[in-house]
Order: sequence, then C-alpha cells, then structure tokens
Amino acid sequence: MFQFPLHLECDLLEFNVASDLQIKRMDAETREKLFGIKNLKKTETGYSFNSLHGYQEINAGFLTTFLLTEELSNYILLTEDSSRANELNFALKLIGISSTTLYTGFGASSSRSYVSLCSYDQKLPPLKITEQEVELLEKLVTQIHSSYRADKKFQILMDTYLHAMFHGIRQASRFIEFSIILEMLLLPERIDKDIAKNFRNRLAKFMAKHFDYPEKEARDHGHQIYDTRSNIVHSGEDKDEKFESTTEIAHEYIRNLMIKYLEDKSLFSNNKMNALGRD
Repeated sequence: MFQFPLHLECDLLEFNVASDLQIKRMDAETREKLFGIKNLKKTETGYSFNSLHGYQEINAGFLTTFLLTEELSNYILLTEDSSRANELNFALKLIGISSTTLYTGFGASSSRSYVSLCSYDQKLPPLKITEQEVELLEKLVTQIHSSYRADKKFQILMDTYLHAMFHGIRQASRFIEFSIILEMLLLPERIDKDIAKNFRNRLAKFMAKHFDYPEKEARDHGHQIYDTRSNIVHSGEDKDEKFESTTEIAHEYIRNLMIKYLEDKSLFSNNKMNALGRD
C-alpha cells in the first residue's frame, strides 16, 4: 500500500475516487508515522521533531518542508498501484489551478514512489473539494485511465501538461508547452498557411459552441496567446508585458479543452475543426 500526502480544502473525512484510490483526512498520529517521526512541534525557525529511526532526516523530495505541516498535508491518498496516483494527480490539476499536488508516495519498508513532476506554484490556494468535485474526479480518473492506454496523442498531451506544472521550469518554457498542447488540440493536422488565423478562429468557435463563451473574447485571447508564443519561439524571450496574464488565460483554456477531449475526442478531429469555420 502506498500513501501519498496532499493538501486539500475539504470538509469530508474520507472519499473514494475509484475502488483503488481512497483519500482520507490525515491526523497527527498518521503524519508522524508516515514520516517516521514523533513529537512534531512548530518552532520560530520551522519544525522540530524526534526521528523514530534515530536521526533527524525526512526525505520527501523538495516538498518535505510543506508536507510536515498539517496545513499543507492534511489528507492522504491510499492506493496499491502508485501509477494510479499519477492519473489522479492529472485529474486534480484539470479541475482547478491550485497548489494541490501529489509527489512522494510512502510504501512498505521505507520505499518511495514519485509521481510525474507536478507541483506548480505552492503559493496558490489548495484545491477545494466538495461532493461535486469528487464526482468530477471519479469521472476524470476513469477517462484518464482508459485514454492513456489507448490514445497515443493523449499520452503526449498528459505528459506535456504534467511537465508544464513542474515548479522548476522557466515561465517561458511552461508557456511554450501550453501553446503546444493548444495547437495539438485545435490544429490536429498540419496547416501550411494561416496557422495563426486558424488557431484563433478555431479556439473562438469551439469555445462559443461548447462552452457558450463570448466568441470575440476567445478570438482575441487566441491572437494574444499565439503572438506571445511566436515572440518566445523566435526571439528566445518574452517581450509581452501581459505575459503572466496570458499564461493564466492559456492555462484556463487548456483545462477546459482537455476535459472536453476526454469526454469526446471526435470533437477534435480535423473534420470537426474545419466544420467550425463553416458554422
């Protein structure tokens, strides 16, 4: 059994995302046992504790200092299959932009299991989970599980998105990966001309049709995203004063489009995308 600590804003004592993915609220006793410590206390400079193994060392990767605290590791995922944690992590990142992440799984005999590089910004608030989000997580985890095994394009989309969430990459690199995901979804086949025009038009038409989103606003965002991508690719740096907001805009579109892709991949076929321009 692997145990993955995580941080949620949640009032539920426990819930299942799948038959092999159980999430429970973590108490102080579980936390100390998980990290192999006792007498955890907050100090002026951080935290003090006594190691159950005779030395003061806790290895949870770069998240060690976060996971020690109740505020940043108040729930725990229990699963027999550590690869399933990766699928849940992706689902968590799809339903909301947050600091919530899985990273280190604690198994038997002090073994460790690490999920894909997925953390993003720890300054963001944790993901809020209610019964409604639990239902969405159940649905997404099922779709992700089947898609990752049968859909090679989805494998690339998921891997690219998880890598873009890693806290250690440059902001510009994150944006380029975001733009790659959007192009994979909106431009499923090679286009030799008017790429930027097709990109923003398809984004606008798709969002208006499937999300009732203002078409003009989405088209303007598409123009903004593609221009920022071109600036980075061709100059090697971002020259846009709105870079941070553009990144947030691109991220929101990706989350919505990826969820829709998992629901119905046929919507992203080249024929369907071409038909949007004729609507």
